[in-house]
Amino acid sequence: NMPIMDGFEATKIILELSTKKKTPAPSIVAITANISPIDHRYCYDCGMIDYLAKPFTKSQIREKIDEYSKGISY
Repeated sequence: NMPIMDGFEATKIILELSTKKKTPAPSIVAITANISPIDHRYCYDCGMIDYLAKPFTKSQIREKIDEYSKGISY
């Protein structure tokens, strides 16, 4: 529920830009209070790779970051 566009639309735009620029697609994980199966399906359908339901703990978000940043060098 972002003010200008929702996360689904933002994800689609980000992924389209990475395709146009021929850059690797970012790993987008939703952080959401919406926990229905339909909302989860929307996350995957728009290109997100996972979701994390609120409320969450620091360790849960750390696990997601660790899981999807494997192989990335900074």
